[in-house]
Amino acid sequence: MRCPDGCGDILTVNLDRRAGPAWRLYQREGGLTLFPSVWRDTGCGAHFIVWDNVIHWTNDAWILRRNSSLERAVEGRLTDELR
Repeated sequence: MRCPDGCGDILTVNLDRRAGPAWRLYQREGGLTLFPSVWRDTGCGAHFIVWDNVIHWTNDAWILRRNSSLERAVEGRLTDELR
């Protein structure tokens, strides 16, 4: 996917757990959700969550702006099922 920060970089998001740590992709009526967040440790340093086709931007102060209802919603939808 192309980085939503606008830097133009192509981001590789591993969805295959057989290759090691991987993200989970959920597709529902509301859209696509990617979990956990994508945090670039190089380039532009973008940090974001994709939830129901919406990009939610974060930053280093994320822990200070935690949204407990969003966290509960994410945790409530997580499964071990690969989609």
